[in-house]
Amino acid sequence: SQPLPFVCPLDHVIDPALLHGNSASRLARSRRGALAARANGKWQEGVPFRGRNWLRTVGTRPQLALSAASLVVDAGGGGGGERSRGPAAAVAMSTAHQVRHTPGAVRSLIPLPAGRSDVQLRDALGAHGHVRLLHVGLSDAAQLLRCYEAAQESSDMARLSDFLFKSQTPSNKWCYRPKEMPPEWQEARRRGPKPGEEPWCVWGFERPATPGVCAPSLEKPP
Repeated sequence: SQPLPFVCPLDHVIDPALLHGNSASRLARSRRGALAARANGKWQEGVPFRGRNWLRTVGTRPQLALSAASLVVDAGGGGGGERSRGPAAAVAMSTAHQVRHTPGAVRSLIPLPAGRSDVQLRDALGAHGHVRLLHVGLSDAAQLLRCYEAAQESSDMARLSDFLFKSQTPSNKWCYRPKEMPPEWQEARRRGPKPGEEPWCVWGFERPATPGVCAPSLEKPP
């Protein structure tokens, strides 16, 4: 049988086809296999994506390779989580956290304070519109984005996450059947186990949490 833990490709975590959105969204596109038009659309539309080979060959496109930066948490940026305070605040944030060019580094760093809203992050990144390729790690992303200012944005992200990471079994477990099943599994398959009690459905995880709506108490600027 398959030993655990095992190296999981993407399709052991999500169904890649769901990145294209639901059936209605896919059928409504002008050509078969077309990606979603934007990353911040409705959850039913899925998200546009590129395969790993795109990053592996990015060096063949100098206009991208030479205009790349990494979005990171500014260790000295302090707390956040407040709602947007207008253009003045956006300018102050973006100018206070300029691109850092580290000698010998593969790409430049754009440090921003942790715990910001989605609008604050977009405003701060407005000063870096010349960057063609922006990298951000999952850990930095989780620290940077604290909340969404609009309830609909938060709801769409939660539904998209739930859509992509949904399991096909009631117990939220992922299943596999190796060719050489142990005798007890063969017996269980012969008996027909109840849904959610299959012995080969042994790996699972809690569905990822997504940021909620910013606190109402911060809705009005001081």
